[in-house]
Amino acid sequence: MPAPRTLARQAGVRAQTSRRKHRPARCLHLSLMHKFTPQKGGGVKKLLFIINPIAGRKNGDIPSLADKVLTDMEKHYVVTDQAGHASVIARDAIGKGYDAIVAVGGDGTLNEVAKELVHTKERLGLIPTGSGNGFASHLKVPLSPRRALLALKRNDFFACDVGRINQSYFLTTCGFGFDAKVAHAFALSDRRGFDSYVSSAWKEYLGFKPRTYQFTVDGRELERKAFIITLANANQYGNMARIAPEARLDSGILVCCVVRSFKPVSAPLLALQLLTGTLPMNRHYEQFPCKSFTLKNYAGPYHIDGEPLHLDHGTVDIEVLPGALQVLGRLPAKRVAKPIKTGRKSPVLLPGLSPRIGHKNSNRKRIISL
Repeated sequence: MPAPRTLARQAGVRAQTSRRKHRPARCLHLSLMHKFTPQKGGGVKKLLFIINPIAGRKNGDIPSLADKVLTDMEKHYVVTDQAGHASVIARDAIGKGYDAIVAVGGDGTLNEVAKELVHTKERLGLIPTGSGNGFASHLKVPLSPRRALLALKRNDFFACDVGRINQSYFLTTCGFGFDAKVAHAFALSDRRGFDSYVSSAWKEYLGFKPRTYQFTVDGRELERKAFIITLANANQYGNMARIAPEARLDSGILVCCVVRSFKPVSAPLLALQLLTGTLPMNRHYEQFPCKSFTLKNYAGPYHIDGEPLHLDHGTVDIEVLPGALQVLGRLPAKRVAKPIKTGRKSPVLLPGLSPRIGHKNSNRKRIISL
C-alpha cells in the first residue's frame, strides 16, 4: 500500500505533517505597505505656466506643445528673465482664479514657485526641464514634456509636506557639507546637465575636508564629524541620486541623513550606493527621522533644493510643515520593502526606514526610535 504522503500527492493535496512546521523567513526588514488614494479635483480649467527658458534641458516650445495637448483648458504663459522672477509671478497670480500654477524648469524654478503657494488653495504643477529634477523624479513625473502635460489632465492632487529652513522653504533637500560645495561649484559652471554636475563633484571632492557639526534632532543633541548632512523631504537630490531612499512626501517627517567622514577607498562604494538606492546599507551612513532639526554655530555654504546659499554665522532651524502644499500629481499607490533573507534575528525598526548592515552592532547602535 502506498505511503500516506504518496496518496496525498496523487490526490493533488499537499501533505501536512507535524514534523515540518512553517517557519517564516527571517528578514532584514518587515514589509512596508503605504497606500495612497489621490484626491480628485473639481477639474483644472485655468493654468498659469511659469517658464524658465535657461533650465538645464532644451525641450522645444512648451506653449505650442501645451496648446496642442491641453485643448480643453485655459492657459497663460509667462517667461522668467532673472533669478527670483518666478516667485514674483507666482505671488501675483494668487487669488486670480488659476486652478494651478505650473513651474516649467528645474528644482530651483520649482522652489521659487512652490514657496509662494505654501498654505494657499492654488495647486502646484510641474514640467521638469532642469538638470536634476529631484522632485519630479521622486513623483515619477515623465521627463518628456508631452507626457508631463498629459499627466496634468488627470486632475489628481495630494497634500505635500514642505520643509522650512529659517525663513525659506524646500521641497526636496537642503544640505550642509560636500553637497553644498558641489551646488556652489555647479552654479558657477557654464555647462548644465548630469556630466557637468559629476565634473563639479569630482573637483570639489579632491580638496574637501569634513568638519564637526553640533546639531539637535527632535531635542536630542548629537555631534558628528561628517562629510554630508542632508535634510530630505523627497528621496533624492536628482538624477536618481537617492540620499534618503525611503523618504516620502506625505509622511509628516523629514529624514536627517548623515554621511560620516570616510577614507578615500570607500568613496566608489558610497557613490554606487547613492545611485542605486542602497546607501542605508553603508556603515558610514546614518539616518534620523525628525520633525525638527537645529544646527548650531554654523558658518559656511548650504543649499536649498540645489540652489547655493551661504551663512556667515548663526543657527539654522529646520522643521517640516505637513501637507502644506497642494501638488498636481499622484504618489505611488503602494511601497513595499521586499524582505531580505538573513541568518540574523530581525531588529525592531523605524516605520519606513531600513537599517544599515555590513558592520558589527550596526542594528543595535544606529536604529533610532521616533
